[in-house]
Amino acid sequence: MKKLLEKDGSIFWLLVPGKDVRLRSQFQELRYRTFRKEDRNATGKETDAYDAHADYIVCMKKGKMVGGCRMIFGKIEELPIGKAATKTNTMPSMEISRLIADSTQTKCLLFSLIYKQAEKRGVDQILAFARRGLVRMLQKEKLDVFEILGEPYEYRGLTLVPLAFRVSSAPSFIKKHLKEM
Repeated sequence: MKKLLEKDGSIFWLLVPGKDVRLRSQFQELRYRTFRKEDRNATGKETDAYDAHADYIVCMKKGKMVGGCRMIFGKIEELPIGKAATKTNTMPSMEISRLIADSTQTKCLLFSLIYKQAEKRGVDQILAFARRGLVRMLQKEKLDVFEILGEPYEYRGLTLVPLAFRVSSAPSFIKKHLKEM
């Protein structure tokens, strides 16, 4: 467990595979409460085969876990997003998923820390599924740092679009802000 950031009463930790078992389990329970409430045959944890190899960033406030995300590293075809991506490349990639935040500030800090982890690991491509409405908004606002990698994908009743964000294309003001963290 490595402390990444402490700000305004929030502490963000990096959890790596094979260690930090208690906190990793606690994040899986939070994921279950957030994403799988309707699942009657549940174990109380939301997990899959990728969790054994994933890093997590989690946020704690007053000893309570209030957010986090999962980061999986590899080539597109090895990642969950590979099921939907029709555009592939050989770039080292990071897929983020299961992002949970109790506030806008927590979410923004999570995105900043994800970005920093990508830079630290030499990854120039951050991948994620996004809801179709968000993709339309990004296109309308001409936020062209995102590339659509394939057709919409149905998952648990949601229509999701596979996206890539190029770390090297981040606007300079974002990079400047992150250096101040």
